[in-house]
Amino acid sequence: MSQPLLEKAMKRKNTKAQRAAVILACVVPFLLAAIALPALMSADEEEPLARLVHAGTTPTPVDVQPEVDLSTGAFDEVDANVIATSEDGDLAVDLALDDANYASGEPVRGVVHVTNHMLGDVHVPAAGEPNAALTIVVLDQDGMEMRRVTETGAEPLPRKTLLLKTGSRVDLPVTILARGEDPLPAGTFSAHVEFDADPVWKRLGLPVWTAPNGIVRSYPIFFTVAAAVE
Repeated sequence: MSQPLLEKAMKRKNTKAQRAAVILACVVPFLLAAIALPALMSADEEEPLARLVHAGTTPTPVDVQPEVDLSTGAFDEVDANVIATSEDGDLAVDLALDDANYASGEPVRGVVHVTNHMLGDVHVPAAGEPNAALTIVVLDQDGMEMRRVTETGAEPLPRKTLLLKTGSRVDLPVTILARGEDPLPAGTFSAHVEFDADPVWKRLGLPVWTAPNGIVRSYPIFFTVAAAVE
């Protein structure tokens, strides 16, 4: 190939290369933008969920443990939560009421929190099951016992239990005064929980609490009942 023809071929080759470079320089940013856009849209859609999680109430380090069907013995595993445990630890109970002020004859309800500070897992009766070892005591402002509530049933053994893992808590809804029962008089009262071990639990064939330190009691919770409206 003669020198002039070679120079023309090289010029055409360089021109094509320059055109290709220009096309790539224009197309690549659009391609990158097209790839990034779905990710940005996805991030915008997921962000409110993350904010909602942080804006809501921070989950407590304890969760209600699963019910165990004693007919099958099946239950879901739940990881132990961050609660202090030790070799000499025991169960602890506390009571929370749904209100602090009640009208005369109004139902009084609450939740008993049972926390496991021991190193081992135990089973306790599920809510609504016979539990003669769990009692709610109501005292008036003079310390006189006004009411004692215990969940009982025709059968002494519960059909369902809650697995109370070491370092975790279960919540048991309770009714201290049901609608239609004799109302408390007007005044200020305290309520506390007394929890003991029931020897019949051993017949369940499950690890159960044996009350190594005796009855455990909660701190009292105070509430008032208004006088009946004439």
